[in-house]
Amino acid sequence: MYYFPVNISYNFQGSKNIIMVSFLMVLFTLFHPFHVSVCEIEFNEKEKRAEVTIKIFLDDMENGLRKMTNEKIDIVKIAGRERDSLVGAYLNQHFFLKIDQTNSKGKFLGSEIEKDALWCYYELDGVKKFSQIMIRNTILYEIFDDQVNLINVSLHGEIKSARLNASNPSEIISF
Repeated sequence: MYYFPVNISYNFQGSKNIIMVSFLMVLFTLFHPFHVSVCEIEFNEKEKRAEVTIKIFLDDMENGLRKMTNEKIDIVKIAGRERDSLVGAYLNQHFFLKIDQTNSKGKFLGSEIEKDALWCYYELDGVKKFSQIMIRNTILYEIFDDQVNLINVSLHGEIKSARLNASNPSEIISF
């Protein structure tokens, strides 16, 4: 029989390092906010439309609206229609879609607050089958250097994703 020595201290040290790095990551996250939005785009074949949902943290969106309007804004205290008018204007400046080389102007349906997030809803009517979608999402780049905008596009059960940031604000996704 052959016996191979196992360096137990190395494995234990590796575990210590993993635990320490994990602890530091959690600690860093607690003291440094993570700036992210998530966008879901689904093709509704029956209705021939693209349905868009964007989730943005409330405090981050308030900062974006303050920058746009130069006013102090408390998004929770603003009534639905007034909030939707402001949010729609902001998103129209920062979110664009091009489907199969055609600019697509979406219709902003509204928004709702859920805990610490703002859910925004768009739809694009008259969308037939498509093979390519270009997304340009500059939401909150004027506020946060580290802003990340995640995109998920769903077409016929196939999901493709993109990670956008200030240096890469747009992506073309092909199906």
